[in-house]
Amino acid sequence: MKQIVTKVFSYLVFFFVVLVLLPISVGRTDNAAGKKIFLDSKCNKCHSFKSQGIQQLPKSADAEAEDADEGEKIDPPDLSTLDDAFVKAGLDKFLKKQVAVEYKGKSRKHKKSFTGSDADLKTLIDFLQGK
Repeated sequence: MKQIVTKVFSYLVFFFVVLVLLPISVGRTDNAAGKKIFLDSKCNKCHSFKSQGIQQLPKSADAEAEDADEGEKIDPPDLSTLDDAFVKAGLDKFLKKQVAVEYKGKSRKHKKSFTGSDADLKTLIDFLQGK
């Protein structure tokens, strides 16, 4: 009887790990990879991502001077509110400075071109969408 209970318990533990814990850890790995790309690419120099606990870095004196040289201070959006329609319409091209978007009444290209691989770009966009 004890042997049967032990086997049943072993099967239950196995199914719990496979069905509950494995999907959680896989999701965290993907999300962690996107977050790493976001931070390594220094996206938080301009953007916050409050839903992920990422605050915009304080601007350096050089960045303030660069904004002043451009003639207009731009307040980039918090990426927690990223619109799915915008993603589908070409966020990848926008991040590579291939297209401009309408933002605060003007057509604008992204300030810096994403220089990572296409796979990294996909991982980053998935992270921005919460995937």
